[in-house]
Amino acid sequence: FFRCVLVLSNQMSFNRFGPSPGAWLPPPPPLHFAPPHGVHGDLYHHPAPIDYAYCSKLPQYGFNPHVIFKPTSIQHIESFPQDVVGYPPGPARHASCARGNANGFNASRHAVDAIVERAQALQTQGQTEAAIKECKAAIALDPTHLLAREMLAYVYQERGDAAQAYELFVQLHTMNPQNALYLANLGIASQGLNRLDKAIFWYQKAIETSPTYPVPYSNLANCLKLVDRLTDAEWHYKRAIELDDNFADARSNYGNLLKESERTDEAILQYQKALEIEPTHANAWSNLGGSYKDSARVVEAISAYRKALALRPHFPVAMANLVHCLTTVCDWPARDGMLKPLMDMLREKLRDDDYSHAIQPHHALVYPLSNESQIFIAKTFADGVTRMADSMVLAAGGAPQMRYSKWAHGERLRIGYMSSDFGNHPLSQLMQNFFGMHNQSQFHIFGFALSPNDGTNARKLIEAGIETFYDVHDKTTLEICNLIQTHQIHIMVDLNGYTKGSRTEVFALRPAPIQVQYMGYAGTMGASFIDYLISDHVTSPQDHFELYTEKIAQMPHSYFVNDHKQTYPPHFDSKELATRESLGLPTDKFVFACFNQLYKIDASIFHVWASILNRTANSVLWLLQFPPAGEAILRKTAEEKYGIKPERLIFTPVAFEKDEYMRFIACADLVLDTLQYNGHTSSCDVLWAGVPIVTLPLQHMASRVCASLLTALECPELICQTAEQYEEMAVRLGSPAGQQELMQLREKVINNRMSTPLFDTEQWTRDVERLFMHMARRYANGLPPDHISFFDLDAAHCQP
Repeated sequence: FFRCVLVLSNQMSFNRFGPSPGAWLPPPPPLHFAPPHGVHGDLYHHPAPIDYAYCSKLPQYGFNPHVIFKPTSIQHIESFPQDVVGYPPGPARHASCARGNANGFNASRHAVDAIVERAQALQTQGQTEAAIKECKAAIALDPTHLLAREMLAYVYQERGDAAQAYELFVQLHTMNPQNALYLANLGIASQGLNRLDKAIFWYQKAIETSPTYPVPYSNLANCLKLVDRLTDAEWHYKRAIELDDNFADARSNYGNLLKESERTDEAILQYQKALEIEPTHANAWSNLGGSYKDSARVVEAISAYRKALALRPHFPVAMANLVHCLTTVCDWPARDGMLKPLMDMLREKLRDDDYSHAIQPHHALVYPLSNESQIFIAKTFADGVTRMADSMVLAAGGAPQMRYSKWAHGERLRIGYMSSDFGNHPLSQLMQNFFGMHNQSQFHIFGFALSPNDGTNARKLIEAGIETFYDVHDKTTLEICNLIQTHQIHIMVDLNGYTKGSRTEVFALRPAPIQVQYMGYAGTMGASFIDYLISDHVTSPQDHFELYTEKIAQMPHSYFVNDHKQTYPPHFDSKELATRESLGLPTDKFVFACFNQLYKIDASIFHVWASILNRTANSVLWLLQFPPAGEAILRKTAEEKYGIKPERLIFTPVAFEKDEYMRFIACADLVLDTLQYNGHTSSCDVLWAGVPIVTLPLQHMASRVCASLLTALECPELICQTAEQYEEMAVRLGSPAGQQELMQLREKVINNRMSTPLFDTEQWTRDVERLFMHMARRYANGLPPDHISFFDLDAAHCQP
């Protein structure tokens, strides 16, 4: 016999809070949700709270997979209070639970009980279909037998058949209206149907029916979190924990909210408390791993994820995050051994949110996966975003009516940029002056910041450069959509894509007629709600269009904008430059370097680098200690697999400001690019510092950005076509015989910075404006989005 309550877990935790045990917290604002369709108003006239949520939130928002809790026998009914199950303790309860009426223990009832017990045993053994058959047989013998109907409902619930479970729990609720567990499970089934509005109603009803039952409070909090009502959600988590201080799931779920609110230390404490209560809580281990990962405690994160998987081997979120952590520390054998099982898990249940959001597409860009797998991951993730957005709309009472405005003659084109990275982030460092370069006589620029003002100079420049700027970090998804609609913005640009802090659900609700992806995420989003991706003919050539669900808008030169010309001097004073001695670099050796994060290094490129080092004896490889845990693994791999002494790998900590970093890049002789995921911002930094980069473009977008930058700098000779050519060029330039060629390349890079398109931000702005005008013109003329090549445009294409 199953009594199923699903708990949504995420990462975070902290100590006891609030009033003393037993004291009520101040009540939250009332929640007003209409009864679900088909529920009679005379029976349900009050809104009702929430239970353990089934819904799975996007990983960056903190929700991981659910856990199922259930009593294990008919006798376990006695452990639930009367106000929870709706009938008094003792034999009468057992009889009432077994039958819709308590008319005694006749032989027929005993026979049906035996069938139900047999069904429970079958379900425990994993024989779900046989268990369903037995339950149906029991109901046929006695249609009033609650336990048989309950058992069938819970089996359907566990199998993922939310529609059948919902129908049965409605029947059970009709037979016993005061059973809070039925109400809670109606909420769970509703979430399985992607009906967050119904779930909220039933969870509220469960709390109304049983105010001291903690489970519905935690589940209601999960749902409120999903619709961005974080203050209300926090109140309900606290209330659940106040009612049951040992409620491990509520603590783990509360930790998720804290994590999303960037209260990471508090979150970790909550997860740790949950694990003190329940050491086998797989979700709490996974959530704790996520907080460790976000705190750059990657070794502890790996340990936590492994504990989660030991407890639950079929745990896609934990496995995906472990794969990512192993990637960041360059433990490639362990990572690669998990990729196939992980992909198999994902393909097993395409519409299960636990699966659709398991692998973050941004992480997957560095994995050695096929193009088909990369597109599959993006599309699956996009489908999950769409379902989440639909749930938010339903919970708010229905879809808003979107009104779209066409760009008219004489009207300024309204463009909105949305990002969580307006602040101390590489994206802002690259774009901080760009927004102010727009032609304000033709364009009205809007900014929507998904993060609060961090007081940095980049944030100040961005706010000053954008004509109408909104800080929307504390607004709900629907409030942001309404704001965009109020201004009737013609083109919305997502500067996040699938990266941390994104609010992709906003774009899924289509607040603007034209929606564009740019800069933050170097790959297809696999989403029907994104019309265009801004790229270029090198990064996304025409014969690669099949790798994208978006239409490609090709810039004339590199799509990758930068602000180096406005931010850094063309030449640093010699007194300002770092020295090799100050950085711990040898003064008498050739210094190969790579300034990318270690997660971009994979086994194939490290094999090439090792060969280069072995062929250029008087050389070292200079890397960033990003993260520190990767250093020991790379040194060990170099020595044990390639016979390279550990001291030939030199690591520099990353605790420095950007200006300081720009002053030491020139200490490198030659930079070696990573292949699966190039240096993007770091490549702009290196080229502005006048250091050549050797790169090798592959097929997907993230692997072709450096080639795009070099093409715009008019240095195509540094772009290789094969791994053998890459190795030979590095060896040649790193040998004594190649020093004159290297010097000529350095001079060319330095000179071309000021004369080629790469660092000309003003011209880049004019070029992207023409693309935007063409997009708007197509929409105004009733034409669908289509691929755009800048070179095919003329002035006539850029007028309404």
